[in-house]
Amino acid sequence: ILTIDLTIRKTTFETITEDVCDSLVVNGVKYTETGVYEQTLTNEALCDSILTIDATIRKTTFETITEDVCDSLVVNGVKYTETGVYKQTLTNEALCDSILTIDVTIRKTTFETLTEDVCDSLVVNGVKYTETGVYEQTLTNEALCDSILTIDVTIRKTTYGTDVQEACNEFTWIDGETYTDNNNSAEWTLQNIAGCDSVVTLDLTILRSTEDTIKVEGCDLVTVNGTDYTTSGTYSQNLTNAAGCDSILTILATVLESTSSTTEVTKCDSYTWNGTTYTQSGTYSATFENAAGCDSTAVLILNILESGEQTINRTECDQYVFNGEAFTQSGTYTRVVTNNNGCDLTITLNLTILSDDPVVLTSEATDLTVECDGQGNTEALNEWLTTQGTTGAAEAGFGTILWNHNYEAPTPGCCNTGSAMVTFTATDDCGNTVSTTASFTIIDSEVPTFTAPADITIYSGDDCQYDASVEATGDVTDEMDVCCTDLNAGFTDVIEQGSCAGEWIITRTWTLDDACGNEAEPQVQIITVLDQTAPTAVCKNITVQLDENGTASITAADIDGGSSDNCGIDTMFISREIYYCGNLGANEVTLTVVDQCGNTSTCTATVTVEEGDYDCGTNQLKANPDVLTLIYCPGGNVSGDINLFANDEGFSAEDVSFNVLTDIPDNVSITNGSLDYINEAATQAVITLTYSVCHNVNTENCDTAEVTIHVLLDTDCDGVPDDIDIDDDDDGIVDTDEEINALTANLDSDGDVIVDRLDIDSDNDGIPDNIEWQSTIAEGGEYDYILPLGIDSNNDGWDDAYDPTAGGTYYEPWDMDLDGTPDYLDEDSDGDEIPDYIEGWDANPHDTIADTEFVGTDSDGDGLDDAYDTYDTSEEWLHGQNAIGSDAPLQDMAGDTINNIRDWRDDYVPVDPPDNPATGCELNIPNGFSPNDDGYNDYFEVEFECSEGDQLFEEIYPDAKIEIYNRWGNLVFEKNRFGNTQEWGNYEAWWDGRSTNDMQVGKDKLPTATYFYILYFNNGTNDPVTGSIFLNN
Repeated sequence: ILTIDLTIRKTTFETITEDVCDSLVVNGVKYTETGVYEQTLTNEALCDSILTIDATIRKTTFETITEDVCDSLVVNGVKYTETGVYKQTLTNEALCDSILTIDVTIRKTTFETLTEDVCDSLVVNGVKYTETGVYEQTLTNEALCDSILTIDVTIRKTTYGTDVQEACNEFTWIDGETYTDNNNSAEWTLQNIAGCDSVVTLDLTILRSTEDTIKVEGCDLVTVNGTDYTTSGTYSQNLTNAAGCDSILTILATVLESTSSTTEVTKCDSYTWNGTTYTQSGTYSATFENAAGCDSTAVLILNILESGEQTINRTECDQYVFNGEAFTQSGTYTRVVTNNNGCDLTITLNLTILSDDPVVLTSEATDLTVECDGQGNTEALNEWLTTQGTTGAAEAGFGTILWNHNYEAPTPGCCNTGSAMVTFTATDDCGNTVSTTASFTIIDSEVPTFTAPADITIYSGDDCQYDASVEATGDVTDEMDVCCTDLNAGFTDVIEQGSCAGEWIITRTWTLDDACGNEAEPQVQIITVLDQTAPTAVCKNITVQLDENGTASITAADIDGGSSDNCGIDTMFISREIYYCGNLGANEVTLTVVDQCGNTSTCTATVTVEEGDYDCGTNQLKANPDVLTLIYCPGGNVSGDINLFANDEGFSAEDVSFNVLTDIPDNVSITNGSLDYINEAATQAVITLTYSVCHNVNTENCDTAEVTIHVLLDTDCDGVPDDIDIDDDDDGIVDTDEEINALTANLDSDGDVIVDRLDIDSDNDGIPDNIEWQSTIAEGGEYDYILPLGIDSNNDGWDDAYDPTAGGTYYEPWDMDLDGTPDYLDEDSDGDEIPDYIEGWDANPHDTIADTEFVGTDSDGDGLDDAYDTYDTSEEWLHGQNAIGSDAPLQDMAGDTINNIRDWRDDYVPVDPPDNPATGCELNIPNGFSPNDDGYNDYFEVEFECSEGDQLFEEIYPDAKIEIYNRWGNLVFEKNRFGNTQEWGNYEAWWDGRSTNDMQVGKDKLPTATYFYILYFNNGTNDPVTGSIFLNN
């Protein structure tokens, strides 16, 4: 009998899915590429545990920008003001880090102050200042940034004046000369208070003295030149003549006597004197001649008293007494009396006598009750009082009715209510009266209004209590009542326990009534009190030993180090309770603490498992292969590192010894399992080595693994290695098309030992492939030439400008002469038997002789001869720029510049020189233009204005160059042979308001602003000129 006591332990299976950046480490194994991986571990039953890892590895990206600017540079909102190399960590499209290196050169704006104190004017840099002030000039310093010159100038003025003098007979002036005749030409120069010249001109008039004798005669006195003489005699006066000089006057004077008399008279109304009747009081005189022939004056002092007339209009009841006489009948009466002057006064009395008929009340006043308006209802009250209680009316016995009332103030009620009893009295012209009484009452029947605070959630605190005061939960602030102003809403609370300790529901009922007993509708506010305070989890480390069955168990209480909660702990649990041999050593255990309201907190403890009473044996070491992939640019260096133990299993670095079993390759160093690779002269390579690890105690427990280092070439330095880059030379032509179109079996069409897919000038004509494979509309194409953007959004190595999947434009390379060879491989693209290397470089003169000669060297190995190459990729590869790195003028000189077909695609036609030489020509540089495609002033064009004939800018300055800067000193546009339409065409020769600076890629249309230019004539004679240009979009 065979008894089998069989225990079947199960293999377990688990799958984890991870989406991470750069790498993922699972059980010590590091994964750096997206894929599905499998690990075989040991489960708690000591059987296999198959772990499937579905890993998506997204990559950190790296980018470097180089900028040379004035004063400061702002990149992604960060402002840099000093030269240096900075780094920004952003987030790329894969949601991983995007490491942006910013190599910025900050050139500084300079500031200088010039203080001058001068007379009349100061000239600085050709600018003349004639007034005191602080001026500013913006120049360009040696760093090509602004140079701000502040000119603090004090302009003191030369003064000019005329000294106007008049003198009698002679005059001695400040020059020491004595003048006896008129003079207006003498000058003398002094110093004014400003320290400048003061030029004085003499204006002198010489006047002459005179003598004279006169005879005068008069009554009582004679007056000569303001002097009175009352006795006869001979007198002398020293005067000033008309010229202002001395005049000696001799006076022979004869004085005769006059006589006078006075009479005073008082009369009524008028008085006749010496045949004249006077009606006004006053002093009158009459003059006669006495025996001496002088005046005899008679004076009348007259006082005229007035008679008068007066009219009196009177209306009286019963009778009227006037001047002692009683009148009882209406009528007109005339009486003469003596006035205060003693003269007659005639009085006319127009008298009306009234009877004593009573006033009759025709309607009573009416009571009025109004709703309180909080302001005393003054408008309604005044209207009621004005209309005698709305309807009160009376008829007068005689004359008119005058109403009045006895209202003073209401008797107060609640709030602004009240009432008053008012008596209205009607009085006629004779004093007869009648009265009526009514009441005016203000009531309040409207309820007050208010808004209860919004429902709110508050939280219990550390003591498991809460604050539900109005300061914490809100108060009523908008109590409103028209009649009552002193209002304050109140509330009552009903409190119910919530779902757990620390939580409550408070139903708060708000009420409001006014002093007149009007009550508002109650409103309810719900206050919810929650407990969101997580427990405080506290752990402690412990050590346990396996029992004789190979297990050890712990509880939450074993690692709890005093956890607590403000309202009480509900439960605690741990992430692992039972331990086996596979758990020997330190194990991290998580303690989760849950309070009564479900708030949780965790902490971790280290549970150290020892073998104890059970022998677990030794796990087999496992060293796994390692792969390090590095990408490098031509001429650059490459470096990288990898931890060889990161993906190994069953040990840590401290438990094993490490040995390299093969020769250590050049440029590789290994320390404590960490491998570093540094190569300053990088080349494409695959490097391998083998290492072993052995357990320090059980030295027979060993394993080996192989390390592979892949060094991959990235010819165009776009971050995409050639093996997956579909456009290795960044010229816009995909590599597969360049291989299909290649003219030789070795795929090197021009035989320069650089295959076409890496050659940016595949036919060695000095015109880059990026330009030659594309057409223009003028040349018969569907599109105009498209510049590369320098952007590769899908990381396939193809510039977005041409990649259709990124919205770009791509078509079959252009073949101008339809000979079956694309222009970028055709040495004579237009079939006119003049090679492209001549026609593309035949600008000045246009004579079928190339201006630039092929030199046969290519120092940076990009396929473009050094004679034409403007970018040296051995120093820096400018992504999106190297592929067009040529100074090829690509002119249209064929005599048909209007067609815009560039010469290497157009039949050669020599340019005829102008017949009529131009004269009187001056250079005109505009100060503004508007590139808005309306056909007017769309380009910044420099031209000559001639009095006779025409002269082109390019004829005089064919090699001119222009640089355009913005207000911060950043170069936004530059062009060699600026204005040379024979090279660039009628439009491309000028500036269209777009930027050629890298920072403007994709947004090359510049904003409306003032920009600054430097125009170099490059003719060996003229100095550069600078100025500003206003660009108006």
